[in-house]
Amino acid sequence: MRVGVAKQDLSKALSLLNKVVDKKDAEQSFAWFKFSASDGLVVEATNYSVHLRMLLPADVEIEGEVCVEAGVFAKIVQSSKSKVLELRAEDEKLVVVGDGVVQKIGIKPVKEFPIFPSCNYQFSLQAKVLREGLEKVGFAVDNDKNHRSSPLNYVFIHGQGEYLNFAGSDGYRLAVFRVDIPFNEKIYIHRKLLDILPKLLKTVEGEVKIGVYKDVYELVCLAGKNFELVSWVSVGYDFPNYESAIPSGCNTLIELYAEDLRRVLESLVREPKVIFELTESSEGFRVKAKDHFNNEIEVWVRGRVVGKDLTVAFRPKQLLDFLKGINHYIQIELVDEEGPAVFVADKNYLFAVMPVREIT
Repeated sequence: MRVGVAKQDLSKALSLLNKVVDKKDAEQSFAWFKFSASDGLVVEATNYSVHLRMLLPADVEIEGEVCVEAGVFAKIVQSSKSKVLELRAEDEKLVVVGDGVVQKIGIKPVKEFPIFPSCNYQFSLQAKVLREGLEKVGFAVDNDKNHRSSPLNYVFIHGQGEYLNFAGSDGYRLAVFRVDIPFNEKIYIHRKLLDILPKLLKTVEGEVKIGVYKDVYELVCLAGKNFELVSWVSVGYDFPNYESAIPSGCNTLIELYAEDLRRVLESLVREPKVIFELTESSEGFRVKAKDHFNNEIEVWVRGRVVGKDLTVAFRPKQLLDFLKGINHYIQIELVDEEGPAVFVADKNYLFAVMPVREIT
């Protein structure tokens, strides 16, 4: 193998492939990169649950395949100041040349690297739609590693015929984003992909091909112009009926500018909880908290409160995860102190969160 590739292209690819690599044991293929030079340069990384390969533009002089230890190769690329790198296989080494600097790394056996699964792509979604959905609800997904077979470890893409929902939940909070396009499939996107897939999708124009099927295990395959990704799905039961968890009415309504609430919560984010004291008003409401020295903090939030008086508590970080990036008016709908509070960003995007029960 002998190939020339732009360092910038290679560095960007490695930043994502490094999120897949398991570097615990350098002798295992999960700690390697695989390079395949033919029509461009394909770089692969895999672990127990994800297999990613990316296509980079490259000047291929000699075709071939090699595997190398991922951590060592990434450091070589990072340290190089050359704009173009030459990679060539030579005497059981991968030689990396840039601006006259020659570095060598031992080659691993290609036959030990897992073969990329054969994918059957049955349908597609616009890359922009898929990326926006993952970004809007991914923060609410459960990240408890002990719940490996729980569907709450996944973003659930739920086709409803005339529309689809993206849903993410950890059992205490739920984010739902609706897209009004026809779709009938059910897709599970594991939380581990949330650091990878949105960045891949930014480079894709048009549609992303998707396949969902069972081989030995259930697989979700996604493919854009410059990447293919396979995720193994390990869901022990169906995603909960998230729509039934959203109250259909409210007794207390808050209308406010999202940024006003976000600024207040950011100042209180270190506190374990904040208390909303809600009384009907066109001016706003009080938010209270106690610091670690038990000193009471009180802040006024501008807005409009309509309906029943209510005192309700929340964990500030849970609300900030939703409010991030929203810079317009929203509504908060509450039934009582114990039921889910529903934050409505717009008609297609909402967030339901359980209050903190003890507010004293």
